[in-house]
Amino acid sequence: MSGFHTVEKIGGTSMTRFADVMKNVIIGNRSGEELYNRIFVVSAYGGITNLLLENKKTGEPGIYGFFAKDSAEWRAALEKTREEMLRLNRTFEGVGLDVAEADEWNERRPVEWNLMAFEENEGISRLICDLNRIYREQPELYAVDDAPEKFEWINSIAADTCCLSYARKGLKEDEMLLVVANFSGVAREVATGVPAAGKYKEILNTDDVKYGGSGVVNSRAKRSRAVECDERDNSLVVRLAPLSLSILKFFPVALEDTAKQAGGRTRKRG
Repeated sequence: MSGFHTVEKIGGTSMTRFADVMKNVIIGNRSGEELYNRIFVVSAYGGITNLLLENKKTGEPGIYGFFAKDSAEWRAALEKTREEMLRLNRTFEGVGLDVAEADEWNERRPVEWNLMAFEENEGISRLICDLNRIYREQPELYAVDDAPEKFEWINSIAADTCCLSYARKGLKEDEMLLVVANFSGVAREVATGVPAAGKYKEILNTDDVKYGGSGVVNSRAKRSRAVECDERDNSLVVRLAPLSLSILKFFPVALEDTAKQAGGRTRKRG
């Protein structure tokens, strides 16, 4: 019935026979809409609570029991619990569980280097490497990251476009990075105010093809224009793919060039 739902409790012992639970309890003779509007409250799998706390029947301590007694045996109890959880995961492989994904918590599993054979994973690896490199090379990101005045919101969120922009600043006046992000599902040309007139060169774009993106980047340096935007006197436009982010580095320009722009100042959205 519309507007109503049921709440069903499944015990831990039953959950260890998940294939049967799925077949007889969760699905059963139901179909279509009958399968929905149901909430399941599930206990820890059978035996896990005993391993974590203590065995309710025998009183044998679990991890917490040993730890509370300041006993070094908690380490062996932790290893025993880890092995049991891995064993339980393997019993669900027959009902469609991705065991590799389920075992990701296991700190002893080997690094799955074979996943680097997939181009999309290699792209993410390149992106992380470049982000780390930029963090090391750009003092705007680390020199004064504890100084609130070195972070400047430009547009905290544009509700109509789902875009935002901000600036990170370093110790020197010309040390500044502009970050523009597009959280919408469509490509956009994002107009954003800038803290200072000058040139802005893109040093990272998450949609670059080398990261597995579609290649909507800003390959040429962008010069700010004397167009008011986001309550700033100068602005520029950044091309962004859906769900992407661009980092642009600021380069000052000669004062006479800035003065020429000021002569044709116009207004844009505030």
